[in-house]
Amino acid sequence: MKGENIFLLCYLLAPCLHYLSSDRMIVRVAYCRDGYLGSRFDEMQNRSARNMQNEDWAEFMVVWRNDRLELYNNYTFPCRERFAGHKHLAFVVPLKSVQTKLSLFSFTDMSFCIVCPPASLHAGVKTLLPFQRETGTNVFVFKARCRSRAIDWIWRLWQEMGGKFPSFIEVRSPILDTRLKIDIPEDLDNSIFSRDNLITLCMRGLSAIQDWDTIIKKRLAEGAHMELAWRLDTNLDWVWWLDDLYGNPRTWAALAGLAFNQAGRAAHLEVRLAEHMASQLHIKDSHRLPEPPAIEGYVSRVRPASGGREEVYLTVHNGLLFTLVPVNAHAPNPPGVVPVPYDSDQDTRDALHKEEVRRGAEQVLAARSVMDLRAIIEVRRAFGPVFLPTQRVRNTARSDREDEHLDIEVAHEESDNRDVGGDVGLTGDIVTMRMRRCFELVTKTGHVIRFETWSAKVAIEWIERLHALIRYWNLRHIVDTRQEMDVVHFATGRPRITPHRLRHEGEKLHPTEPPSNPAVALPYLSSMYHWCVYGGCRPITKSGRLYVRRGLRGRYKLVQLLLVAGKLVQFHIKPKSVHFQRRGNLVPLLDGYVLSGVIAAQALPKGQYNPNNPVTPRRYADGLESDDSEENTIFIVYYVPNRMAQAEKIPSLNVAKKMMVFRCRSRVERDVWCWAVNTEIERLIRERRDREVKMRNAGAPIPL
Repeated sequence: MKGENIFLLCYLLAPCLHYLSSDRMIVRVAYCRDGYLGSRFDEMQNRSARNMQNEDWAEFMVVWRNDRLELYNNYTFPCRERFAGHKHLAFVVPLKSVQTKLSLFSFTDMSFCIVCPPASLHAGVKTLLPFQRETGTNVFVFKARCRSRAIDWIWRLWQEMGGKFPSFIEVRSPILDTRLKIDIPEDLDNSIFSRDNLITLCMRGLSAIQDWDTIIKKRLAEGAHMELAWRLDTNLDWVWWLDDLYGNPRTWAALAGLAFNQAGRAAHLEVRLAEHMASQLHIKDSHRLPEPPAIEGYVSRVRPASGGREEVYLTVHNGLLFTLVPVNAHAPNPPGVVPVPYDSDQDTRDALHKEEVRRGAEQVLAARSVMDLRAIIEVRRAFGPVFLPTQRVRNTARSDREDEHLDIEVAHEESDNRDVGGDVGLTGDIVTMRMRRCFELVTKTGHVIRFETWSAKVAIEWIERLHALIRYWNLRHIVDTRQEMDVVHFATGRPRITPHRLRHEGEKLHPTEPPSNPAVALPYLSSMYHWCVYGGCRPITKSGRLYVRRGLRGRYKLVQLLLVAGKLVQFHIKPKSVHFQRRGNLVPLLDGYVLSGVIAAQALPKGQYNPNNPVTPRRYADGLESDDSEENTIFIVYYVPNRMAQAEKIPSLNVAKKMMVFRCRSRVERDVWCWAVNTEIERLIRERRDREVKMRNAGAPIPL
C-alpha cells in the first residue's frame, strides 16, 4: 500500500504526465539480433523480418516516467508484491536514445511499436531479456483496449520523440473531390485546430464550390452533419471522443493523425458527411425504397406431422428473423407507457428510442435461433389443414425478378373480417378457421415452416410486412456488396476479379470500365463506417457471416456473428439448414483486446500460417469477390470469460484470457469489423469510468 500511495502522489504532482502516466496494455516483446530494423517498423516490415525471437502476448501495466517506459507484471511468488509494495518491473523502454524509434504498427487496430536498444531495468541489471546480448534491437508492440487512448499515447510519444509539425495541413473532401490547405503557425494553438473549428473552416471554404448547394447543402438540410476523419487506404478513423475518461478535453484529437504513418504512407485528414446506417435504397428511375418497419409478435409454430403447436416469439432486426421463447420475448410496453417521465417531447422521444434499442438488444441476446430473410423465397397463406414439411422449389439463382412473388397481392376472404381472434373467434369450421390464421415460409432449401397467429387479419399483416422486409434486405445486401467491391477497385486501383463490361445496342462488348478513380468510391466509406456504431442507434451494432474458431486449434465454423450491447453473439450456420442455432456463450468485450493482420496471424501455432501461401480468388453466394490474403482477413479477440468479467471486479494482470479467431471474407470487411468492435469496447469503458480509473491505479511501480 505504501508503494501505491507514492505512485498516486507522483501521479498528482506531475501535470505533464498526468494524462499518460499508467495504462494497461497487452504487449508483444521481441528481440532481433541483427540490430537494424529500419526507421519505421510496422506489420509490413514485421512480415518479412528475419531472426526475430518473439514472446507471447501478455498484459502489462505500462508506466511513463521521466525518459522511459516501464512495463510491470505480477510477481511469480505469492505475496511478493505485498511485501515489496510494487509490481514486478519486467522491461524498460528508453525514450531518449537516438536509436529508439516509434511507429504506427497497424492503423486497423491502432497498435503501435517502439524499437530500441537494450536497456537495464535498474542498477546491476545489464540486459533486458534472458536471451539478449548487449547488441541487437528490442521490439515492443503495444495494444491498448481503448482506441482513443492508443491514439493519445501515439500522439504524446510522437511529440516526445521529436515529431515535427508540417507547415500546413491538407483536408480533403471526397464527395466534392477537392482539397483545402490550412497553414499551421509556429506557435501552435490547439484550439484553432479543434474538430469544430476545422469543420467550420472547411465548410466556409467548400461553400464557394459550385456543387455545394446541390450536394452538401441539400444533405445538411436533410439532417446530415459534417465530421472529420483520418483515412489510410480504405480504413477510416473518425475524429471522435473529444474528452478523455477524466473529462479533460482532447484538444489534439483532430491533429493526432499527423503521427499516423504506416509502410511509408501517411494518413489523410478528410471532411465527410457523417451518415447513419442507410435507411433507404436508391433504386432504378431515381426512386427510393425506404426501410420497412420491422414486425414482431407471439405466434405458434405448427408441426407438420402431428399438428402440435409450440408457442414462440418472432422478431426482425437487421434483416434477420429471430426466434425466442415467450418468457424471454421482451415484448414492447403497452401503448402510452413511457419508461421514465421526461419534461419535453424531445426527451420523451429519446427515452422511447433508447428503450426500443435496449429492448431489441435483449431480444437478440436471448434468441435461440435466427433465420436470414434472404433464405425465404416465399411467404404465403396456408392453403390446406395439413402441409408437407418440404417441397420442391424452383432454381433460386439470383435474377432481376427473383422476388416477383412478393408483388402478388395477398388473397383476402370475407371470413377474414369476421375473425375477431383468439378462442372467441373460432366458430363454425374450426379446422378451416385455424388454417386461415396461418402463414407459411418457404425457404431456399425447400423446407416449409408454418406459423399460426391470433387472427386471420394478423396473418395477412405478417405476410405483407415480411414481403416488404424481404424485398428491402435482399436489395440492401446486393447494394452493400457492390459498394464494397467498388471501394476496393476505385480507391486502391486493384483490378476486379471479374471485369465489368457493358454492351452496345448491337450486343457487342464494350471496353472495360474506366480506370480507377478514388473520388468515385471513397464517399461510400462513410456509409460503411456509419455513425450508428458511435450513437448506438440500433439494437445490433454490426452483423455478418464470418468463420470463427475458439482458441488456437480446431476447425473454423461459419457463423452469423452479431455485435450487440458490448457482446459478441454467434449462431451456427449449417449447409442444409436456414435455421441457425445459438452457438456457445456470449463473448463479453469489456476487458477485451482486438488484434488484426500479420500480428494476429503470427499468434497462431507454428504451421498454421504461411505468409507465402498463394492467394486464391473467391466468389461468395451474395456476389462478393475477394482475393485478399489470409493475414489480411483475420482478427483475434482476447477476452475475459463471463464468470470473471464482472462490472465492478478488476481482473488481475495475469488473469486467464480466452481467444476467438475470426476470418472475414475480405480485408475491407475485416477492417470494418475491427473498427466496430474497438468502438464498442471504448463505449463500454467510458460507461464505467470509475472502474477504468481503479484499473489503471491497481498496483504501483517502483518508487522513485
